Amino acid sequence: MINLSQFSQGVSSIVSIAPPLLEKLFNVMDSNKIGMVDYPRFEKILSIQANSQVPKPGDSVEDSFDWQERIIFEIKRWVKQAKLIPMEAFRSFDKDFDGLISKEDMKQSLVEYLRVPVEEIISTRLDRLFRILSYYKTDKIQLTDFERLLNDVSPYVSSATGKTDTKFSSTMGGGFLATSTHDWKLAAIQ
Repeated sequence: MINLSQFSQGVSSIVSIAPPLLEKLFNVMDSNKIGMVDYPRFEKILSIQANSQVPKPGDSVEDSFDWQERIIFEIKRWVKQAKLIPMEAFRSFDKDFDGLISKEDMKQSLVEYLRVPVEEIISTRLDRLFRILSYYKTDKIQLTDFERLLNDVSPYVSSATGKTDTKFSSTMGGGFLATSTHDWKLAAIQ
């Protein structure tokens, strides 16, 4: 039996994988939730995952933000066509009326308003979308995040003033002034 630390060290000596991914992989293998995985279980999970994830010839493996960029564009287009103000649009997406848009709220709204097929909305895509839209990188989208989406006001520029603004812009090369607030590269920098 091995624990997460031993697992991480062993896998990292073979392949370079980010610690959060290693932890998720370990959690998948730790089906008993005891913090330990035995070698036969480890081998079985890897063989199942490897066989099911092997791309077929001609298939492309998605690792871009095209889907998220398209969804952001479609949300903006839908709000503009419906002639909604940001608060009304936010309330439309907040299906459980708790003042926050959860991933389930977003999924329901994408299907209902934008007609996105359910099978196209997978968890990794939603995770990336939320990392772009949520200023504080949480699993919930606040009204201010939605306003920022629709008004395209960069929080990186608007939140800093005076010397901080000058130092911040020069440190980042001034690129924040020229790019959209929902550029995935800026979200990654943050």
